Amino acid sequence: QQMAYALEQIADALGTKADANKVYGIEIDKNDSNPATRVHYIDDAQGFTPMQMNLTTGVVSMNDWEGSFPIKSFRPVMLKSDGTVDYELHHEDQRYKLDGVTASDISNTAYDGNAMVGRKPIYVYRHENENYIYKHFSKKKQTDDFKCFANLADDGVTVLDECFSQMFEGCNVNNVVRSLAGQTPMNNVAGATEISYAEANGSGWTLDDWSHRKLIEDLLQLLYRSTDIQAANGNGHYSGGSQASHLLQTGSLKDKGMFYGTSGNVASKVFWMENFYGDRWDRIHGCVLISGEICIKMRPPYNQTGDGYIHTGVTLSGTSGGYISQMKGTEYGDLPKVVSGSDSTYWPDGM
Repeated sequence: QQMAYALEQIADALGTKADANKVYGIEIDKNDSNPATRVHYIDDAQGFTPMQMNLTTGVVSMNDWEGSFPIKSFRPVMLKSDGTVDYELHHEDQRYKLDGVTASDISNTAYDGNAMVGRKPIYVYRHENENYIYKHFSKKKQTDDFKCFANLADDGVTVLDECFSQMFEGCNVNNVVRSLAGQTPMNNVAGATEISYAEANGSGWTLDDWSHRKLIEDLLQLLYRSTDIQAANGNGHYSGGSQASHLLQTGSLKDKGMFYGTSGNVASKVFWMENFYGDRWDRIHGCVLISGEICIKMRPPYNQTGDGYIHTGVTLSGTSGGYISQMKGTEYGDLPKVVSGSDSTYWPDGM
């Protein structure tokens, strides 16, 4: 195990050097309604075969994305409450530490920290024209158009070397939101209370945010070359969620790898994050609606009033509860404009 890990580290170092100037890109055809054909590879992604999930076994084939920086930028860890990494988790079975032998603390409520997913900086240049939405990804800032919002510190300038997001849906353990396996996800908690429970972990802890969510969504479009991630990565748990008894216990995929999904109504996993979509409604920092206008903020600190948020000028039309048929491609991520689609066209996500 140790020899294999050492060889993997050497390969990672060589891959990191090779990836330094890579720019992987996609263009999304606004006029093509088919999620499986409307995304085209551009830049250094031209000619790539996208990732493919076996929706029967839940085993993913990385294909040309194996070893690329969008994959290597993430790792599963146990993060102490003071913000330091305690140790890395086994990539295929998080019940163990990286050595694959020593038991981990992912189910230990007495542990002073949480199971998290670390991410290195990924810069994204997002823009659009009349017919296409473009997204370009790089390990470094190629031009001033490339932004690294998901790793941006509170000062709005510093790009943090690693940031962390929850591995599991937040659960209430003694009025602290924890990311641990073997728990019932918290639900039906008032917004201010949920935020205070998350911040009770210590300095720097809070809810998931818009900039991170948009980065993951964009990366999934890149890796699977589709705007229908449920069709590509698996349905996830798409029914229930209105009460605690409907929610899946956290950690059902703790013995799975980086990605997992099937055609069933079960849990899914992306970048080691369980139920990133599905199972329950999640409250996300950095996006509020003010008089019908979508207003966003790309870094902490956050508030619920919209004070200091970016007024995007985007308002919604269509039928509430319907599916997204038009997006505006901005540097802050795709913003839904029109909700007049279906569960198999354009961006087949409810709004």
